[in-house]
Amino acid sequence: MSTAQKSQSKEPRTFSQVLRILDAKWKKKNLPLEVRKVYRHINHKPVCKALAEALDIPQARQLGSGLSLQDAVSWLMDWSKDTEFVLKPEEGANGQCVIRLVSLGDGRFRSLTTGSIWSHTRLLNQLGADLERFGRRDAWIIEEFLRPAVDNGELVDDFKFYAFHGEVACILQRKHFLEHGKRRVRHQWYDAGWSVTDTGKHPNLIDDRIRPPAEAEQLSAAASDWSRRLLVPFSRLDLYSTANGPILGEITPRPGNASGFNDHWQHGLAVAWKRAADLLAKDLEAGKHKKLVRRHMRVAKQL
Repeated sequence: MSTAQKSQSKEPRTFSQVLRILDAKWKKKNLPLEVRKVYRHINHKPVCKALAEALDIPQARQLGSGLSLQDAVSWLMDWSKDTEFVLKPEEGANGQCVIRLVSLGDGRFRSLTTGSIWSHTRLLNQLGADLERFGRRDAWIIEEFLRPAVDNGELVDDFKFYAFHGEVACILQRKHFLEHGKRRVRHQWYDAGWSVTDTGKHPNLIDDRIRPPAEAEQLSAAASDWSRRLLVPFSRLDLYSTANGPILGEITPRPGNASGFNDHWQHGLAVAWKRAADLLAKDLEAGKHKKLVRRHMRVAKQL
């Protein structure tokens, strides 16, 4: 078998195969155990926050952490009127158990998503039930509520960048719409140049009212830069465009439903991963990322 044939035989066929098999094998071969440990726990929000801080990546300001639901809600009861915040579990995904509220100053809160009123009892009962339903640990974070770069009273859009060590391949924009008195999340997918593309994922949620933001290039530049600071070939970065510039929401090394991508994107994302994996492995072997490795090691010591 020729060298070219050997190289071709190692090409991943689909992005699903990458996330299911090859990504973990690459990490085991190329990363120290301590660094791998950081990425195993990256879905734990305090770990993600610690890594972002170590890599000088801006995030939402944290107002409280490590609180039980009872303690968090009791503390929020004393907050002054018009204080906006986000209450979320330390462990979670896909917006599970996340609630955006503003204090009314009388022990009640108004949802910034739906406008509904929440009492102390309703918060405890509803969020407690959700926590049990999703099997999450009773540990909560309180963060600042982010406003969009152009504050029109709407919720900030969520931009999910599929980034391969500096190369952005595609972007999912999630936008909230008020429909029949309820907030609905709609989607739009873009390629790296912000042209609308069909990825095959969630076609029922696509909404052509959604357009790229004025800050599209700034967001892409941030996603590219930040993904280059991570010691993995691929990560999905959640970004928000705010008055203070791009803000990181989460780092997701293994997004769900990768099999939902159509054949074109299965191949394209797999090729992007292979290109990034080869480059990063070469750079690590050459000792080009010693500073980044040390920063990851510092985070690992906190685990």
